[in-house]
Amino acid sequence: MLPNSLQTTARPITLRFVDVEAGVVTRHELRDSLHLDGDELSAAIAQLPGSPPSSQRRQASPTKLSGDPMYKIILLGTAGVGKSSLLAVAANGDDAYMDRRPPTLEAEFGTVEFPDPSDYSGTRLIKARIWDTAGQERFRAITRSHYRRADGALLVYDVSDGESFARLGEWLHTLRETAGDSLTAAMVLENKVDKLKGPRPAKYAQPDKVKDFCDAQNLLFACTTAKLNARALEYEGAIKVGDAVRQLVLHIHETRTKSPTTQQEASRTESVVLTSAVATKGKPLGDCGGCKPH
Repeated sequence: MLPNSLQTTARPITLRFVDVEAGVVTRHELRDSLHLDGDELSAAIAQLPGSPPSSQRRQASPTKLSGDPMYKIILLGTAGVGKSSLLAVAANGDDAYMDRRPPTLEAEFGTVEFPDPSDYSGTRLIKARIWDTAGQERFRAITRSHYRRADGALLVYDVSDGESFARLGEWLHTLRETAGDSLTAAMVLENKVDKLKGPRPAKYAQPDKVKDFCDAQNLLFACTTAKLNARALEYEGAIKVGDAVRQLVLHIHETRTKSPTTQQEASRTESVVLTSAVATKGKPLGDCGGCKPH
């Protein structure tokens, strides 16, 4: 029998249940956490009452059976900073951006994948499921449930709203408190850099404060614009949304797959600097210098 707590919804989360220890998870997360492959999952479904014959069930693709790593990333930040737009653009491309997007009232997710740079055969993928959470205060308790088992986080602020940056400390504290040991890395993501037309007004997030925060909390950093993602490189230091997500996920993957000896050596280092000449034009990813218009 299916647990009574399983329910269908009209949102992208098609099935979910509440686990006291792990929070709200999807059937995909359940499968991943149990390390079930496609054949095992199909066999289990076949035993359920009312299951269609095997000939009517869609076969899982080889990619989903290959054991590719899947990481859970959550988007955090106050309402209006552009989290939903970042998710849409990261998962579906530039055309997914909408000028007027309704506020997020419940968690939604999108999936991204890209080749594993350490796999010379070119067949292994690294995947991430990115969760968009409600930024409004009244949904904070529900949002917390999605922190559990998070491998990484994107802490988002609107460059034109200094208060949205100032609130990141609260989100980070709750994240670390709730996610626990599963959290490997977090990235501060400065969004809406298309609003930068010259020197930053006092009400904007200031680069020196952003840098101090990232350095003190050992956070990665990137700046972008979901609205003008295709033109993001026109802003000094900015990268595309997908590149920012990719760098965070690769950092998590590389950290998780290090040998025990390498991990011990890394733990003695105060901070980890990830560099990418392509995405950051030779600038360390952890350098929170802020973005500037050309």
